[in-house]
Amino acid sequence: MPTRKVTAAVKTFSMLLSSATLLVTSLISLQPSYSIEFPSTGNRGGPARTTGGGVRGGDCRDGASQAHQVFSLTPLMPLNISGEYQNTFVDDSVVMLFYVPDGVRNKYAEVYVEDPNTGEVVYESIFFLATPPRIMQVSFPAFSEETGETLEMDKDYLWEFAIICDFRDRGLDIYTSGYTRRVAPPSQLPPTFDQLQNWTVASADSYAQALIWQESLRILDHVKCDSQAEWTEFLNSAGLDQAITQVSLEQCRAE
Repeated sequence: MPTRKVTAAVKTFSMLLSSATLLVTSLISLQPSYSIEFPSTGNRGGPARTTGGGVRGGDCRDGASQAHQVFSLTPLMPLNISGEYQNTFVDDSVVMLFYVPDGVRNKYAEVYVEDPNTGEVVYESIFFLATPPRIMQVSFPAFSEETGETLEMDKDYLWEFAIICDFRDRGLDIYTSGYTRRVAPPSQLPPTFDQLQNWTVASADSYAQALIWQESLRILDHVKCDSQAEWTEFLNSAGLDQAITQVSLEQCRAE
């Protein structure tokens, strides 16, 4: 049988362990939680987006997908005051995320960027999509390939992203379009995105409050599996439909 000293020691250890558990629980409960929303910049609260900003008239997905799919090609970004998709960024590259409808296979896609004032082509690329992910990243350098000049600050550039159903009839494209604008980061944020040290919800919120969509989205995309509530709230605040938000979290459920 255990001696009185051993019994007392066990009781003391149990009390210390309980106190430590209580302390850890208290500290966890005191950790900051973030409610992250992208401030309203324009046309919010309208009907759900079912066309992704524009469909030229075609649909080259397989038949089963056509029958069950509601949403078409949709950028993960908010609308500006004119009701156009608007990306804002500070990086040396434009990086955008798109919801790609199920059933798009073995098709070519095109990214096209131009200065809407002059018609100058800033960037153009056609690439093959074997089986694209449902949430797809599209990026291009923040400078004109034609002139080599960096995209001007605080100037809107028109972009289009199209899935080409038939090269002989581009009117059948599944496409979406919008604008992207390079802005200067606030003084409290790094001058370039590559210098960002902390990929946290708090960092994403700092960019969001400065109305910088791209960097806030990229940070949250990086941590979304551990911050699903914040990711969902952020996308919902930009007017993205809940169904698209759920698709964006599929990889988290698979891990």
